[in-house]
Order: sequence, then C-alpha cells, then structure tokens
Amino acid sequence: MATVLMALAAGLLPTALAQDAAPDSTSLHRVTLIVSDIDRSMDFYQRLGLVSKSDISRTSDDASGIISADALPLTDDPTRSRLVIMAGEGRVSGAIALLWYDRPPLPSARGNLMGVGTGDIVLMFEVPDIQGVYSRLDSVSTRFHEPPNRFTEREGGGDLISGRRLLAYDPDGHMVEIIQLD
Repeated sequence: MATVLMALAAGLLPTALAQDAAPDSTSLHRVTLIVSDIDRSMDFYQRLGLVSKSDISRTSDDASGIISADALPLTDDPTRSRLVIMAGEGRVSGAIALLWYDRPPLPSARGNLMGVGTGDIVLMFEVPDIQGVYSRLDSVSTRFHEPPNRFTEREGGGDLISGRRLLAYDPDGHMVEIIQLD
C-alpha cells in the first residue's frame, strides 16, 4: 500500500486507483509490459476496448527523473520514458501498464516469437463483441494464432463455460487471449 500511495503522490497513478490501495487480500494490481513502440501498443489495446487511465512522460531532466529507472535493472541510461495505464471503461483494477524508454531499444528476450513457453505471459481479456475486436485488430495487420472459434471447457469449480476465443500477438509478441462468453 505504501508503494501505491507513493506512486499517487508522485503523480504516477490516477487518483481513481486509490480505491484499490487497501485490498482485503492479495490481489493483482496491474501487469506492466515494457514495449518498443508505445503508440502502436496503445492502439492495439484500445482496439481491444481498453482506455487510457493515466499517461505520464518524463525526461532525465525532470526532478524525479525517468519512470522506474532507479528501480529496474535497465541495460542503458534512457533519457525519456512514458508510462500509460490502460483498463476497461470505468474499471481501475485489472489494468495493464505500457512502459516505454527511448533507449535502450531492448531486444526481445524470446527466441521463438511464434509460440509460447516458460517465462512467457498470456494476457486474457473478456470482451462483449469478439468479432468486432477481431475486425479492428485485423485492420492493423495483427498476427493471429487462430481466428475466433468456439470453445467449451470446465472451470476450476467444475462448471462448464462456453463461448468464442481468439488468440493474437500484441506488437511486442505477447500472447493475448480474447474471449466472449455465451
């Protein structure tokens, strides 16, 4: 909670995120992706239906310096950074953050960009209109593992769920699973 309050005070998080500052139990606050082209990544996630909740740019000349440069093991000394927090309309939890640095141009640590393996992440989003998301992503030449298809599976509690699923790669190669439940 102290980290969240310090980030609020430093202007790194929108005030609305303070509502989630003291959960009753451990919860995932957000996932941060370090991206190579923040505008392209923002466009991808906006096409999924997310909106920007916060957008902070800093330079090395700013009093507080580059965003997270003192806390992350960067391989170079960037001069600019930008952090964009995105979430669904009206939501403050379950956000993703896109973090960009002007340098180093970090290469992908992944050897196989056509599959997933240990150390990779899969981001999962539930949307109300999977065909609309598919069309919007396809219009910007998104790489898909497969187009929307039907699925039925058993949840952890034993209940059957069904709907449509789409697997796509974001601009930096992260696997994104998109579902629309029946």
